[in-house]
This record gives sequence, structure tokens and C-alpha cells, in this order.
Amino acid sequence: MKLDPRWQKVVRDLWANKPRTILVVVAIAVGVFAFGSMFATRTILLDNMAAGVRATNQATLTLSMLEPFNDGLVRTVRTFPYVKEVEARSEPYVQVWTGKAWSQLTLISVDDFQTMDINRITLEDGSYDLQRRQILVERSSLPLLEGAAIGSELTVELPDNSHKQLQVAGVVHDFTAIPASQAPLFTAYATLDTVRSLGLTDGYDVLEIITDSDLTTQAQLEVAADAITTSLDRYGYVVLDTTITVPGKHWASDFVSGLVLVLAVLGTMALALSGFLVVNTIMALMTQQKRQIGMMKAIGARGRDVMGIYLAMSGSFGVLSLLVALPLGVGLSLVTTNVLAHWLNINVDSFDFPVWVFAIQISIAILIPLISALIPVLSGMQTTVREAISDYGITETSGNFISNLIGRIQGLPRPLLLSLRNTFRRTGRLALTLLTLTIAGAIFISIINTRNSLLGQFDKFLAIFGYDIQVSLTQPQYITRLQREGLRVDGVQRVEGWSGINGTIIRPDNVVAPAINADRGGPPGGGPPRNQRITSGARNAEEGTVVVILAPPIDSAFITPDIADGRWLEDGDTNSIVLSTEVLKTEPYIKVGDTIHMDFGDLKRPMKVVGFINVIGIPLGYAPIDYVTRLTGTAGLSSIAMIGTGNTSVDQQQTIARNLEEHYQDIGIGVTQTNTLAAILGTIAGQIDFLIYVILGMAGLLGAVGGLGLASTMSLNVLERTREIGVMRSIGASNGSVRSIFLVEGLIIGVISCVLASILSIPISYILGSALGNVFFQQPLALVLKPESFIIWFVIALAIASVASLLPANRAAQISVRESISYE
Repeated sequence: MKLDPRWQKVVRDLWANKPRTILVVVAIAVGVFAFGSMFATRTILLDNMAAGVRATNQATLTLSMLEPFNDGLVRTVRTFPYVKEVEARSEPYVQVWTGKAWSQLTLISVDDFQTMDINRITLEDGSYDLQRRQILVERSSLPLLEGAAIGSELTVELPDNSHKQLQVAGVVHDFTAIPASQAPLFTAYATLDTVRSLGLTDGYDVLEIITDSDLTTQAQLEVAADAITTSLDRYGYVVLDTTITVPGKHWASDFVSGLVLVLAVLGTMALALSGFLVVNTIMALMTQQKRQIGMMKAIGARGRDVMGIYLAMSGSFGVLSLLVALPLGVGLSLVTTNVLAHWLNINVDSFDFPVWVFAIQISIAILIPLISALIPVLSGMQTTVREAISDYGITETSGNFISNLIGRIQGLPRPLLLSLRNTFRRTGRLALTLLTLTIAGAIFISIINTRNSLLGQFDKFLAIFGYDIQVSLTQPQYITRLQREGLRVDGVQRVEGWSGINGTIIRPDNVVAPAINADRGGPPGGGPPRNQRITSGARNAEEGTVVVILAPPIDSAFITPDIADGRWLEDGDTNSIVLSTEVLKTEPYIKVGDTIHMDFGDLKRPMKVVGFINVIGIPLGYAPIDYVTRLTGTAGLSSIAMIGTGNTSVDQQQTIARNLEEHYQDIGIGVTQTNTLAAILGTIAGQIDFLIYVILGMAGLLGAVGGLGLASTMSLNVLERTREIGVMRSIGASNGSVRSIFLVEGLIIGVISCVLASILSIPISYILGSALGNVFFQQPLALVLKPESFIIWFVIALAIASVASLLPANRAAQISVRESISYE
């Protein structure tokens, strides 16, 4: 079948300059598959999360109790308002030897794992039929326990400092567990008989509740939690901690939505940048084929006929890109989905690539090139027959203002001067090329800046915990003894005794609770509900916010408060308190100088607010240790030892922590847990870096599009200046001289883009920091700019410019005088 002449021209033009065609097709494909794959990843992950929630029958309320209880309380709670289903379990903590250090192990225990109906676990290997001293290990914990496998034994340390061996009988997946890879916390499962034999519990200590199906929002669940807590109080049971989970939502669903939205935005930008490349290509093509257009018009072609040819060519770029984009989009989505699923410890049981994503990819792959080409095609149609047939292939010889200005510069080598002039010869094309590289660079720099902002946010938080090692004790001990004995351990430089207590702000009668919607409607201000763990926070409209009050020594060296208002604690303070700014989210009426009333359970005391510190995420308070220990009846005693070592090494801190723990235990001071700051920081940095690497991968695609745009520009420049190259060759220019002119031109564009990217990165860093800050902390991140982010991109941009310019420069060096003379 013979093609129509216009289609013959389209095919011939696409085939005649294969490098140009490949560059444009690949650039469009990158944008299309990046854009589509991110939306597919979000849909697939959230669908599998929702399926996992349904299969697990996830608890909406989890209540940790102060004292053990039995099945009688479970039957009683089942009769409470708001309660649809309830089960009990025990969750004692022990220390497990990982092969390198001791870490916390939560030993979840029930009567029968096969009959669990709430927060079900799935057996992946081994058997549910557990004997005494046998356990099941959560699958994310197993790889981090050196030598752990079915049949092997783990060494655990009990609160009485004795060591026991527990045999691994199986591996399970707990959909609701936070992966051990994200926090130095391990999870295992044992029968009640096993934990009783270890002396860990006399009964249950956790209630898991499925609430009525009409409770679907955070605010409604808070009301239900408060009602159930009040009922338990009447029966004499104290609730230590409440976890609220919005029905149908995985704990990481908001995180996934936020992260993938950021990636989708970057993919959209890659798609937009590929459109600029199409504009460049069509503009150059129509300039190159000006005489052909003139000839077509001379023999009777109408404007719409010519327009149809070039729009068909643009559409062909999109169609060809789909051959690359569709399979790559599925592949990228599969890889991204599996990486995130592994990191979040969820299963991807169904990878159904959404049909609507395919439809969007096909639509944008065709429409973006057509829309991008429309302006240059319409502009080219204005060329008259006389202008077209009088073109000889050498354009803009008179230059523009910038290139003429550069031509007046004295003292520069002529090849460099020529490169500078050629860079600004076509300002429209230069602007589009710079736009692609600049945006790619700005995004890259912004991501590095955002990483610094995330780490800076955690640095601010950890500044209030400036210790190296925290030792939690089984019983309060004399502070002087803790200090004296702690300093006997090699590596310990300072020991401080801290105390703490939980207190509830008694909200004044004339203040309405901002976080509770009393009519059981949605959250104030609308917006999606959010999973929330309430170790502290608003409990009900009357009581107000539960505040974790820490009591350090007044002269503590382990806290550097970031004062937002007022002052820090001073000598002579008694019932003074410094609150974190997080408290103001639920108690905005509190001001410096106010006296607030706190409920400490059996005691109610007034406290004077002397200041606020910048801490988000946790409603904290700081009070003098003498005041708090008098409240708790432990004057002169401490249940927490804060240790300074002056060593930031993870291994060194863990070694010192272990030696300290052993020394304390040898002299009769019981230790329940030790934590090192270096390990916490390492875990946080690892989590942040994982997120940054994922986002950097998308930024890399933007950089690739920018590089393709520069390569296309340089190829077009070589093509358009074929006759000029021939003139240079005819007067003796060597291959190296011709090559260097184009290489330097590409490097100049790279340097200019770096300057522009650095400037543009500042507002983008703020926007990206605000987006991720709202995802993780519910408030924007502080902008942190460091020189290395700009230097890294400068090096990368010059590398991209060199690679993108190399092939066109080599092509220019190979053009002969005969070839240049025959160029049209």
C-alpha cells in the first residue's frame, strides 16, 4: 500500500534524522511513564493497604492498661456503648540480643493465635502450634536478628536481668506492626503460658476494640475512646495509653498519598519539560525546511495542508513514545510499589495497573506534542513563498543584541568568543533549553535542601534530649548513687537523674475543646481524617490535653531548649512549667504567665506557665525535678538516668550502654531498657534518606529530560550551522577546534542553568519543605540551605552538559567542506 505523499514526507523526516527523533521520543516517553506510573503506584498501594486492613480486621481503638486483667473485663467491655467487638492480649517488653546489641522486643501474647479475630496475623512459615518457650517472629524483625531462623534460639533478657532462650517456631506477617527496619524495635508472638512462665505478666494488659460501624472519623473515635475510658475508670481500671486508628486506613496511608503526590508532581514537570523539547524541535525543523514549505505553497498547498504535515509529525513523536512509555510505566510502577511495600511491610497481593492511567498516558502522549507544536507551526505558516525560496540555510547572521554585544568583547580567544555568541544566537531556543535544565536543577537542589530541613527538624527535636544514652530503671534510685556508680564505667562522662509524670490540663469551663466535635461529626475545618496515636493529647472537652512532663535538673547539660516565648526553668522555680508549642494546638488560650490547673490522678495542682519551647508532635512539659519528685513521693530519687559520653559512634555508644547496664545490675539497680541517641539518629537518617532517594530518582528523570533537551538543541545548532562549519573548515579549522566550539557552548548553557537553578531552588525548597512537613509533622519545615546542595548540582549539570554536547560536537567535527556546500 502506497502512502499519501504528505505521510511519506512525515516518515522521511522522522527517519532522515534518527538522532533527533530518538531524543524527542525518549524525552516524551520519560515524562509520560513517570507521570503515569506514580498515579498507578498510589492507586495500587492504597488498594492493597485497604485490602490488608479488611483482611486483618484492624482495631479502631487499642487501650493499654495500668494493671493486668482477665476475661471478665473483656466480657464487661463488650457491653459498653460504641463497642462492637473486643479482644485482649498481653504485650510485655524484654530485651533481645540481635548479635550486635540488645534491643527492645515486644512479646505479644494471646490464648490462641488461630482464633484471633482482631489485628490478625498471617503465618508465612512454621507452625501456630507453639510449645512453651517457643515464639513466632514478625517477618520484618527476622532479618535483623543475626542467625535467626526456624529452629534457632534467641537470647532474651527479662526485667529481673536473667537471660532465657526462646526458640523460633515460625515467621508471621503482622500488617499493623511498624517494621523493625524503621525503628530499633522488634516484634514476636508467644502464648500466654510462655509469658507467664517467664514471669512477665499475670494476665492481659491491652484491649483491642472494633467500634460501631457508624464511627468513621477521628473526632467520633475520640469521643468513643473517652466514653470507654470513663467507664473503665468507674470499674477501677486505669488506661495508660490509647491508640486511635481511623477505620479502613493503614497507619502509612497518609504518608503514601503525600509522598506519591510529590513524585507525581515531579513526573508532571518532566512531561511539561518534554513539551518544551517538542517546541524546540518543530521550530528548528520548520526553520530548516523553510524552502520546502515555500515550494509546497508555490504548487498550491494550503496553510492547513502544511500545518497538518507538521502536526502529524508531532503526533507521531507521541505515538512512538507510547511504545517506550507504556511498558516502562508499568515497570517503574511495579518497582516503586514493591520498594515502598517492602519498606512499609505490606503485601502487594494484586498488581492491577489501572486502566484509567493507561488512558491518561495515551491521551497526554499525543496531546502534549500537538499542543507544544501548535505555536511554532502557526508561526511558520506566516512565512511567504518569497521568503521561503530565498532562504539559503544561514540565518540570523546579523545576530541579536546580546550576541552583538558579546562580539564587542576584547581579549577573549576567538573560539571562546564564537561559542559565547552562538550560545545567544537563538534566544528563544536558548530560553527553552535553559528552562528544562533550570527546572531539573532547581528540583534536585530543592530535594537536597529538603533533606537538610528534615534532618534539621529532628535535630531541633533531639536538642531537647541531648543525652547519649538513656537508662530506664525498674525502681527509682537515689540520684547521687546513680551518678557515683555510673561514672565508674569507662566512657561515661556525665550522669543526670531525671524524673517524669503525666498530667492532664484541666480546661476552664468557658473554653470549648478545639479538637473534639461533640455532635460526632467530622473533624473541625473538614479535611481527611488522620490516624493518631494518643500517648498524650486531647482526651475530652473537660479534661483537656494530657502532657508528658519531664523533670530534668535545673543545670542539665542534656537539654538546649529552643525558646518560642517566655523563658526556661530557673533556680528558685517550684510549680513552674515550660510547655511545648504542640500544646497550643489543643489549648490555644494558654499564655506565658498564666496559671493552669493540672490533674495528676490522685492530685490536682496549679502550675505557672513560664515559657514555651518549639517542639512539634508531642505535648511536652518541663518542670523542676524537686517539684515533680515531691508530687510522686520520690524526693531525691530518679527512675531515668541520662548519660553523656562525648562519643557519637553507634557501636561505641552501644558498648558503653551495655557496660553501664551490666554494672548497674551487678550492684542491684534494675534496668528495664537502654536507648542510645546514635542509634535513634541512625534510624531517622536512614528513613529520611530512603524517602530522599526515591524522590531523587524522579528528579533524575527530570535531569535526563533536561539533558535530552540540551542534546537536541546542540544537534539542531550543528544542523543549522552546517554551512558555517564548512566555511571554518575551508579556512583551516581543525576537528578539535570545531568540536571545542560546540562543547564550550554546551558548558556555557550548563553554567547559566546552574545559576538560574540555584535562584529558583529557594522558593521550590520552601514549597517542597512545606508539602513534606505537612505530611510528616502537620506543619511546614524550616528552610535550610547548605552550599553542598548547590555544588553537587553544579558538578552534575556540567557532566550532563558535557555528555549532551559530545555527540553533536563530534558530528560537527566530521562535517566536510563538500557536505556543507551541498547543505540546504
